[in-house]
Amino acid sequence: MEQRNLYLYWVGEEYTLITILRNLIYLHSTNGIGYKIHLINEKNIRDYVEDIPSYFSSLCPAHQADFVRVNVICKYGGIWMDSDTLVLNSLDSVFEHLDRNNGFFIKQNNQLLWNGVFGSRANTPIMIEWKKRIRTLLDANMGKIGWCDIGNDMLEDMYHKTPHLYENYTIFNGLNNVYPVNWDKCEREYIDEPYEHYKEIIREYQPFIALVNYVYKRLVGKTEKEILEGKMPITPTEKKNETRLFIFIYLKTMF
Repeated sequence: MEQRNLYLYWVGEEYTLITILRNLIYLHSTNGIGYKIHLINEKNIRDYVEDIPSYFSSLCPAHQADFVRVNVICKYGGIWMDSDTLVLNSLDSVFEHLDRNNGFFIKQNNQLLWNGVFGSRANTPIMIEWKKRIRTLLDANMGKIGWCDIGNDMLEDMYHKTPHLYENYTIFNGLNNVYPVNWDKCEREYIDEPYEHYKEIIREYQPFIALVNYVYKRLVGKTEKEILEGKMPITPTEKKNETRLFIFIYLKTMF
């Protein structure tokens, strides 16, 4: 890909941890030089997405993001990243999957395809089909759908019924790298466990980590400094040989 683009979507309350995570995304982009970051919201969405359905504003933010992610990646190509993602270093190695192949997907718990972070070239067969299926289902139900209907469930359905669509895509087993803790255990393992538990979370290849919404909602009311200087498995350390998981560089940069 000539232009490296990363897309995010956020509306509503700005959680403290989300602000920290977004700043890390910018930091590791070398302030936009390594890749261009597109933060989509209710004010600029029409600059990116055409033919927005009339019921879009009635969708919950998660389903709005589900609609937006597929439309923008299908049209422009690039990487979609949920805002509750901890970027640890350069994403060059991730973008390389779009340079060499059509893109990548991740399996949560090494079992189910997940739509929180994925990458694709523009207008590939799977993106076109996914986009079509989403609009068909949303229109048929006027936006009233189940939590995973147009995300993980739809990816899984296509994977089993039309596996050829995934040819030339890298499929990561998330537990082995970027989704090391399944969603139902994230709050406990990232926040409640002792600090030293981080050693159970780090992996050899780990440019980012999926945190999921339980984590940032759990930290409501805490300041940036309290989060960054806490004693959780996701907080920073002064020991330079233990900084891969943490945001030590962010702490030094921002304070």
